[in-house]
Amino acid sequence: MTGKQYHHGNLRPKLLKTAAEMISQEGLESVTMRSLSQKIGVSRTAAYRHFKNKTSLLCAIAEDGFTKLTRRLKRINTTVSKDSFARFQQIGLQYIEFAIEFPGYYRLMFGHAIIAEKRTSELRQAAQTTFDELLKSIEVCQKENRLKQNDPLLLANTVWAWAHGLSMLLIDRQIDITEQMQVLPTLLTPDSAPDRAGIEKMIQISMDILTHGIRR
Repeated sequence: MTGKQYHHGNLRPKLLKTAAEMISQEGLESVTMRSLSQKIGVSRTAAYRHFKNKTSLLCAIAEDGFTKLTRRLKRINTTVSKDSFARFQQIGLQYIEFAIEFPGYYRLMFGHAIIAEKRTSELRQAAQTTFDELLKSIEVCQKENRLKQNDPLLLANTVWAWAHGLSMLLIDRQIDITEQMQVLPTLLTPDSAPDRAGIEKMIQISMDILTHGIRR
């Protein structure tokens, strides 16, 4: 495919999508402005019209990832079950499913490649907007007396830490979900991706522990 087949207005999303796929399949090191341009079939000049350098590109990919995730979480908060706790559980499920579906985006959103650089204001805002959807869900649950009346920000960070940790274990294939193990984790497993039913059950079990505590 040649650059002539891309209209100026739709090259940017193609660059973002292709770069995220390259990160997922070949690693972050595989992405350069040259390799990305060659992959798509456009000149580097065309790519540089949208991103001044690799850092700018990576920040834009991460921002796009947060925007996609926010869209999912916002849909849950506004259109799913009337039960606030059910929405809260769905937030956790959608967060983890996003990481599994888009590992290239997810690794970059929370990886050192951007943390080591100066994040753009747009990326910071996109990340905050995603976090605000989780915070909103917790505040509604507290208002309806479905969660403890602790500092909602502290609860949101605790839930995010749990969801992020489980997401990374799943996309790195370091946790197993099997009938034999009654859907409990086992480290260092074969490369077999869990299905949605297994993920949902694990989330239900771990979220129950998270929300009720581990004290007898």
